[in-house]
Amino acid sequence: MEGPHYYQQNETLEYYKVEIKQILYHLAVVLREPYNNRELEATAVRKVRVYSTLFFIISLMFVSAGGISAIHKVVTAGEIFCPVIPAWPSLSDTSLLSLVIRIIFYIFWLMYDVRVMAMFTLLLSMLVMIFYQFKNLQCYFYSLDKIFLEENLSQREKELKYENAFKLGIYMHAETLWVKKQNQHVCEWIFASEVTMSFIGLMVQLITIVSGKRDVSTVGTTFSMIMLTLISLAFFMWNGGDITIEALKVSDAMYFSGWENCSGQSSARVRKLVACAIRQAQEPVVYKTLGVVEFSYDAYVKISKLPYTVVSMFY
Repeated sequence: MEGPHYYQQNETLEYYKVEIKQILYHLAVVLREPYNNRELEATAVRKVRVYSTLFFIISLMFVSAGGISAIHKVVTAGEIFCPVIPAWPSLSDTSLLSLVIRIIFYIFWLMYDVRVMAMFTLLLSMLVMIFYQFKNLQCYFYSLDKIFLEENLSQREKELKYENAFKLGIYMHAETLWVKKQNQHVCEWIFASEVTMSFIGLMVQLITIVSGKRDVSTVGTTFSMIMLTLISLAFFMWNGGDITIEALKVSDAMYFSGWENCSGQSSARVRKLVACAIRQAQEPVVYKTLGVVEFSYDAYVKISKLPYTVVSMFY
């Protein structure tokens, strides 16, 4: 997870700092005020904690792999410690001072990578929160059917209450779609670079296995890098695919919200409202990157297989 593209992603997040704050504010406050399922919220918080912790640990293992491999080569082969190649000192310099400087450079590199990993963890957390917001919407629309079970209201009052509540749900759905659109806009280039660099990284590791030396250290490090790359990419593509699935389920929740309990003029008016809302909810909510790559389970499998296909054509 090292390289110039992560510096560019860092700058991208700095540029969209205001937009990111708006997205987080909507997810944490605006969309929670009208309706908030406490059980879903607790589940979402747990999932964010687990995913964030796992992603951070995996990312830390990824960026530490170079240092661990360099230490192994120092111990077993007597090579110099050089996980990051600096402009100075040169690789031929084996003095104690050069060793100390290389260690300092590596520590600063790790500190920078930790900051980048924290930003990627934030992006992953936003994906999880958007996923649960669509589930929260489903719970809201399913709960509207209970309005017609209230005994202290007349039929007309129930119909009016249901209509107003359904309109509020449409507003919540529109705000959720806006949040998803803003999140896609902010993270578009970051997702593109993540997919591109994961593809390139997998190709490089496969070429290393095919054409490089196959000692235990090299094979072990290469295999670990491949697995960490695949897992890191899966965190984003799988969660993006889950959002697409949950967003489509909102239309079912609208349909089973209890509109059939309305009668007369209210029924005709509500049916038109529900039909328009369902038509909007059936529009696919898809995360895309590079213009054509969708975030889904199928796309993840294809991207994972593609480097092997390309390498096998030449070796």
